[in-house]
Amino acid sequence: VGVRVFESSDATGGRVRSDRVEGFTLDRGFAVFLTAYPESRAAFDYDGLDLHPFCPGAMVQTGPGASNRFLVADPLRLPSATLDTIAFPLASAADKLRLVLAIVSLKLSSLEDIFSRPDVPTRILLEQRWGLSDALIDGFFRPFFGGIFLSPLEGQSSVLFEFVLRMFTDGAAALPAGGLGA
Repeated sequence: VGVRVFESSDATGGRVRSDRVEGFTLDRGFAVFLTAYPESRAAFDYDGLDLHPFCPGAMVQTGPGASNRFLVADPLRLPSATLDTIAFPLASAADKLRLVLAIVSLKLSSLEDIFSRPDVPTRILLEQRWGLSDALIDGFFRPFFGGIFLSPLEGQSSVLFEFVLRMFTDGAAALPAGGLGA
């Protein structure tokens, strides 16, 4: 089967592209490689990519100064972030409990189950199904997943949101040594 690729830029890759500038590798756009993607596991040589994982959490700035900076992470994967995660002010104790229960349920679901769920806007999932507060949704989920999907929560698929969240919780967010275009 013959294939012809047309690219308007100076090289192929689109959003998944790395440029080499003065000895540095620069990836275009907001992108990380999620090691848990099933198709990626089958298609890529992870050892050959020389993956460099990020810390399994997110640094969240809730106001000016270092005292308003929190490393929010899964305490089982990053025990050193437990106190910051507990102290994170955008989530009440009830929010934290609901989120833990939602993530445990998500991790116990098969990918087939996730993709067969009724699809609603992600905002509806977080607010009505998971019972999370506006403070947590708008202070964490909106900016974080808005950057991933390049769309507001109201325009995001809850099914894809749950799939991507599951990939974050099952594996690492990483970059190949040669950049995402490697």
